[in-house]
Amino acid sequence: MSVKSAIESHQSEGNTAWNEHPENPQNWTRAKKTANLGIVSLLAFITPLESSIIVPGVPLLQKDFHETNHLITSLVVSIFVLGFAFGPVLLSPLSELYGRRLVLNVCNVATLAFSIASASAPNIASFIVFRFIAGSFGAGPMNIGGGSIADQVSFNRRGTVMSIFFTGIFLGPVLGPVTGGFVAHALGWRWVFWLMAIVRLATRKIDSEIWEIETRVRIKRAKSWMAIINMHGRYRLLPIVLGIPLLPVGLFVYGWTTEYKVYWLVPIVSSGFIGAGLIFTFLPTQIYMIDAFTAVAASALAATSIVRSIVGGILPMAGLPLYETLGYGWVSLH
Repeated sequence: MSVKSAIESHQSEGNTAWNEHPENPQNWTRAKKTANLGIVSLLAFITPLESSIIVPGVPLLQKDFHETNHLITSLVVSIFVLGFAFGPVLLSPLSELYGRRLVLNVCNVATLAFSIASASAPNIASFIVFRFIAGSFGAGPMNIGGGSIADQVSFNRRGTVMSIFFTGIFLGPVLGPVTGGFVAHALGWRWVFWLMAIVRLATRKIDSEIWEIETRVRIKRAKSWMAIINMHGRYRLLPIVLGIPLLPVGLFVYGWTTEYKVYWLVPIVSSGFIGAGLIFTFLPTQIYMIDAFTAVAASALAATSIVRSIVGGILPMAGLPLYETLGYGWVSLH
């Protein structure tokens, strides 16, 4: 037997042994997988929730800090999302080297610390810095979570689990302003962040008791999926065909019906088309990235989030001037 054949045989035996090993996350019991993925999904839900929870409290914060610059007050909200572009670029590769659990715990503790710092900020400059750092660490679970799913869930069931995982990410920005509105007006804007700190502390207590996400990167396992990906990848991306036309149609109807003050139900329904278009384009691409880069899925998701997060963090600061200058209708066409 040649040296090359001997090496390939040894590697094949090692890969087979790992695939059948009880410590392989793919072979965990359903209860263990559910507990681990539940914690990951909870952490991924909390971060988008925290990104928008301060929105109703911005006028109170503006008054408290005596800030009149609208660009600065817009930065109060968007700076957290801007952090999403920078934190995962470092955190995701670290999770593939040192394990998901360690990095996710660091993310949770760091975000907890800077949520407390945000609640105690003495001025708006320090508040913006604390929010940026909190967003950088808080974004970790949204990308590392995809890697955890790739570690534990087989190809055939991954789409369903990813859909459940992203439900929390989509719901967070919706529920944040509702929760923040009640808390900010009842207790003050600082209590918005005390609440988030309490939630993260409770999450930390839960995951310390039931969480066991420790994974090893297996490049060979990723390579074994490539034939399947090449064959079935197009089916993962099929919903995009529906999502792409929904986005411009929804934006067009929303902008011009708002511009001409059409019955309120029409723009509300059109915003539903926008949301559907986003889901049908965003979710399939994320699932496809996980399938295509299984062993380094967290890093792949982090790479795709860079431009998206930068635009999401900067664009809101230009939103109000654009609407005031061009109106709702014309802005919806851009």
